[in-house]
Amino acid sequence: MLAFFFSPSGRFGRAQWWLAQLAVLAIVIIVVVLLLSILNGTTEQSRNADALLLGIGLVIFSPLLMWIGFCVTVKRYHDRGKSAWWYLIQFIPLIGGIWALVELGFCSGDDGDNEYGDGPDLNIGEDLKALHERNGQQGVVTSVSTYRPPPAPRTSGPPVFGKRS
Repeated sequence: MLAFFFSPSGRFGRAQWWLAQLAVLAIVIIVVVLLLSILNGTTEQSRNADALLLGIGLVIFSPLLMWIGFCVTVKRYHDRGKSAWWYLIQFIPLIGGIWALVELGFCSGDDGDNEYGDGPDLNIGEDLKALHERNGQQGVVTSVSTYRPPPAPRTSGPPVFGKRS
């Protein structure tokens, strides 16, 4: 489960990317609400001490959230067949953020395997077999790999961050 948020290798689909973005947004909202509730303390001295403690917590917690955002975004670029260097496009003012949102949030990933990891697992074969067994039917069900699209062609060259070797 930790690799889901903390490892930049592998691939994420659109739904996983959106869910991770919502999770990070929820954490940020909770921290802001906590900050506002602490700053509305009754005495000036307790307010200053609480604000200092929360500020220290934010300084420690912010790099963690940035790392999670980086890992999730890199995994989504990997699903699109692109390297982690595409992460830098979001630092182009105005256009970069829009480009990243459209590409990561709305464009589909590569079908099948690519150099960054296995494609989505299509368990159609096992699902069909389970349905046949439940209905009492005996029949040959093709394996899962029959339904999976063929892997993308491998390219040679220098190793790239996050690629399979």
